[in-house]
Amino acid sequence: MNYNPRLRNGFFYSNKNCMKRLLLIFIFCIAAFYSNAQLAIIQDPDGYVNLRAKPDVSSDILMKVTTADVFFCFEEEAKGDWYAADVYSNGEQNQFGYIDKYRVKFIYDYDSLSVSQLLKDKIVFKNKTIEVEIKTKPFDPKANTIEYTSEGASYRYVKTINHKKAWGTDGGIPRVAYEYVNVTIEGNKISLPKGAYDHLFEPTLTYMNVNYDVKNDILYIQGLNGDGAGGYIFAIIIKNKKFERTVTMIPF
Repeated sequence: MNYNPRLRNGFFYSNKNCMKRLLLIFIFCIAAFYSNAQLAIIQDPDGYVNLRAKPDVSSDILMKVTTADVFFCFEEEAKGDWYAADVYSNGEQNQFGYIDKYRVKFIYDYDSLSVSQLLKDKIVFKNKTIEVEIKTKPFDPKANTIEYTSEGASYRYVKTINHKKAWGTDGGIPRVAYEYVNVTIEGNKISLPKGAYDHLFEPTLTYMNVNYDVKNDILYIQGLNGDGAGGYIFAIIIKNKKFERTVTMIPF
């Protein structure tokens, strides 16, 4: 296959300064967006809340949001007693609607762990009983199985990495990956499988937070990652000191 000389890894690019400016603009916009919209769960004795088409109790019910769901909630777009919300399934938007604001619990409202160390490639969060250490590393294409999808003769996109959807690159080859995520709770080391984070690329350590729901023993490791157009939100959920699942979404 013949590639245009202005293609890198099969992708068009302009000069580095232009790319840096675009990335900074993107980060600024996403940071502003992220400050007004947050990951949330519901709290309801019935175990679910109705997502409605309009901010009205008589509006059509689109779906039931359960206590097991983590969704994206737009706090600044509240309409009376209702929040606008995006509900996701398998990383794809499932439904947009409105949810009773008094049934919503924002993850950031739980106890927040403080950053005790921040390096270029590592961040450590701590409180009295919990420590979370996260380390990144350069992505090595030769050590991974990359599948491409071709479109035309001049460019191609990354379809999967190690047979999984790759988050954070918008089709390009990643530059940075997570090396490990180590969690210790009350002296007990929590084993996280590689599958908890090996599909998450282009980490941004400074946009990570760790929150702990003491009552229900749930730890949320969340962050905003991506190389620009590949931006995404994720949350690694550890419940009862065991890895439960990783939630990923693109609420932009």
